Amino acid sequence: MQVLGFPHDVGTSHKRHGYTRKGIVGPGVGLCGFWRIELDSGLVFATAGLFHIFELEPREGPVNLVQLCERIHPEDLPRLLKVFENAGSEKSDYSCAFRVRRSGGRYQLAQAMGTFQPVCGDAGAIIGMTFESASERPHVGSRS
Repeated sequence: MQVLGFPHDVGTSHKRHGYTRKGIVGPGVGLCGFWRIELDSGLVFATAGLFHIFELEPREGPVNLVQLCERIHPEDLPRLLKVFENAGSEKSDYSCAFRVRRSGGRYQLAQAMGTFQPVCGDAGAIIGMTFESASERPHVGSRS
C-alpha cells in the first residue's frame, strides 16, 4: 500500500519484540508511519508503520479509528483531536506529543506532525507522520 506517494514503510527492518517491524528511522526515534485524513470523507489512510506504532494489524483501506483512538491515552485524545481539527479549519501545520497504550498497559511517547494539504475540488486533507520515541517513558506531560 502506498499513502501520499510515500513508500510502504520508512527505514530498515528491525528485529524487535521477537518479530520484524519496519519503519525504524534512527537513534532516538523508533517506529515511524505516514498517514492522511481526507476532510471530505473523514477517512484515514496509513502506512504499515502507523499500525505498528499502535500495535494494530496493518491492513488495506481506511484505518479503524475506534481501535486507534482506544490506544491513545484518555488525557491526550481530546487535545490530539483538537490539533487535527485546528489544522483542517485553519489550513495550518501542527505538532503534538501524546501517549500510546502498549501491550501490558504501559504507555509509549509518540509525536504527530504534519500540515494541511489543499486538494483541488474538495476540502483538502491533513497529512503527516507519527513517530515513537525510542526510549521507554511511562508518562509524559501534555504539550502541543
